[in-house]
Amino acid sequence: MIYLIINRKDWTCKIGYSNNPIKRLSNLQTGNSFGLELISTIEGSRSDEKQLHVLFKKHKLNGEWFYICNDIKEYFNVTIEIYMKSYLENIKADNIEFNNTEYAVLIKLKL
Repeated sequence: MIYLIINRKDWTCKIGYSNNPIKRLSNLQTGNSFGLELISTIEGSRSDEKQLHVLFKKHKLNGEWFYICNDIKEYFNVTIEIYMKSYLENIKADNIEFNNTEYAVLIKLKL
């Protein structure tokens, strides 16, 4: 199964393959101090995962991590902006200040 996980700190995403995406999320979260969330899963093989990495290579950040872009959102059929708006509204409600990366994301997405 191919999964899409987002990093809620900098709004990057990981495209990967796992037989158990929830367990994979847990393993990734252990090594990451920022909140990760499993956003989408689709049927596919390791070969399909590699093809997606090639397809989205212009958005590649590092390894299997990518900048969130319309191409990825459309492929996985997710509306990340709705999720992000909800998440950021919760942060605002808690009076948490944004850092420069978060402001950049807000400006880019016009939230």
